[in-house]
Amino acid sequence: MANTLLEFSRNSIWQGFFALTDKDCLQVPKSRLKVFISSIGTLLDNKGVENGINDFRSSSALNFSEFEYYLTREVFSSMSEELSRSDLSVLERRIDDLCWTLTKSKINSPNSDFILDQESAFKLFRIFCLLADLVRDEDGNAQVLLSAEEVDLVFNKIIFGVSKKGSMKEDFEIWIAMAVID
Repeated sequence: MANTLLEFSRNSIWQGFFALTDKDCLQVPKSRLKVFISSIGTLLDNKGVENGINDFRSSSALNFSEFEYYLTREVFSSMSEELSRSDLSVLERRIDDLCWTLTKSKINSPNSDFILDQESAFKLFRIFCLLADLVRDEDGNAQVLLSAEEVDLVFNKIIFGVSKKGSMKEDFEIWIAMAVID
């Protein structure tokens, strides 16, 4: 079950990891990761899992592959295999919420014109993380991407759902689409 939860949460965790990176850098200092790991450990009722990060690898920062390996070995490995699907779903939602908290702080700057309310933005984040793929380049650097075809398909489904629910206005209103998705 631990591997299942990590697999379901991987894209969301990557988003949280990426939010902690410095501009144009694909690594995160261990000091920042320690808090992130502690938070995930708390959600999984696995306290103190962040304590080993300083001894992991001899560098002061980790890339996502190294971070994912640490999570697999030190954080998720101690989870009970007896968790039900509903328990996994709750944990996945909590991890998504934690990762969204990190991510939104990076994309929602005071100077941005963020047009979605927080709940709708969180739902869009979860949809993206569900549909996107974690892609690694030849150097092993990871990135979460959603193909243009999938974006087109999802957008068309939302438009179709909105048009069935009521008449379309001239300007598309995203919060109506989020209500349809619910």
